[in-house]
Amino acid sequence: MMPTNNQQHDNLYKAFSLFIEAMRPYIVSTLMKEAGEKWPEWFVEAISSDQKGFWNEGLRAGSSPVSLIDYQHLMGFSLKYKDLLRKDFGNASNGLPTQFKTIVDVRNKVAHFKSVTPDEVADSMIQMKKIARTLGMDELETELSQLHENKPALTQTAAPSVNTGTVPPWFRVV
Repeated sequence: MMPTNNQQHDNLYKAFSLFIEAMRPYIVSTLMKEAGEKWPEWFVEAISSDQKGFWNEGLRAGSSPVSLIDYQHLMGFSLKYKDLLRKDFGNASNGLPTQFKTIVDVRNKVAHFKSVTPDEVADSMIQMKKIARTLGMDELETELSQLHENKPALTQTAAPSVNTGTVPPWFRVV
């Protein structure tokens, strides 16, 4: 069953959030193996000059370097550090920038309330699941599959439903 547009967008937002939250520590740990505490400097080498400006603004505003890693950086990171990524992805590291581009393109459409086709949704979900599988992120892969199949994510906890005919209190809905 194909989710409605609202369900589809909700599931994509959740999937994209889960994915970037998993990629941030992966990127940091990958760079730390080679650069140690200088990983942020290495990371910045992989992003465009415009992105560096936003990065620096974020640092000045008090954001941590880890929290500044975002979707627009994934492709540049995978191009610059293909050799480091080869340890985890093997020869598939060559296609990683394309996988990230697919994910980022759909993520940008969703973030800007543009329509996405069912094929675009499926392709981005498949790419995220493939990356999670390659990295041994089994829980992430399972959660992405649940969202792709329009089932509740494992990290969500549903409030018990009791049909009393009254509106539930706001704190139960939240």
